[in-house]
Amino acid sequence: MWAIVMLLGLSVAADPLRIGITVILTSRPRPVLNLVAFWAGGMAVGLACALATLVLLKDIVPSLINKVVGSLADLTNGNTEVVLGAIALLVAVVGAVRLIRQPAYATKGVADQPDWTEQPVKSTAMAGLAVRARRMLQSGNPWVSFVVGLSQGPAPVEYLAAISIIHASGASISAQVGASIAFTVAMLAIVELLLLSYLLQPAKTQSIVTATYSWLQTYRRHILVFGAGALGIYLLATG
Repeated sequence: MWAIVMLLGLSVAADPLRIGITVILTSRPRPVLNLVAFWAGGMAVGLACALATLVLLKDIVPSLINKVVGSLADLTNGNTEVVLGAIALLVAVVGAVRLIRQPAYATKGVADQPDWTEQPVKSTAMAGLAVRARRMLQSGNPWVSFVVGLSQGPAPVEYLAAISIIHASGASISAQVGASIAFTVAMLAIVELLLLSYLLQPAKTQSIVTATYSWLQTYRRHILVFGAGALGIYLLATG
């Protein structure tokens, strides 16, 4: 149980959004404090999910999981993996066609860009909300980082799979809660490694994080296409 749950958590650790938030936090005042606050927010919501699903709703969650799995099986006539694999491959093909028609352009590194608050943006509600969120992150207030960390709780799909495995293990409640928390710890592994690295070598860590984020921004569509294609092939092969 523990190994599978940890692997599920690590599978969503390299989230581009989380890395992007980390870049902002490490480039603002009091970076270590803000990283700790961000991590604490993620762990707090992870603990809340563990207590809710494994303690407060322990008699309801298994039946809900069975209903979800049963509904998927009914919709796909028992060929859930094949259908999901075909959908993933379709997404990969569509993404690949778009890449061929409009190749991704190289973006500047974060360090070379002007401050986000000075960037011209479209006058839409979402653009305005994004600018305000960036300004709040750039303020260096650890409470803002904590609140943002609350939004980085367990990934829904992977967490559902982890909870299913944890419930099926038959372990004690304390062990089940511990395994659920371990999932969140593994999911936040990038933040934890960056925090440790930042404490030891702040300048070098900042340079690596900035370069990594720039690379992800440049090739994010390539990564999504490759990931969807690999997932589709795997599901079709195992289905």
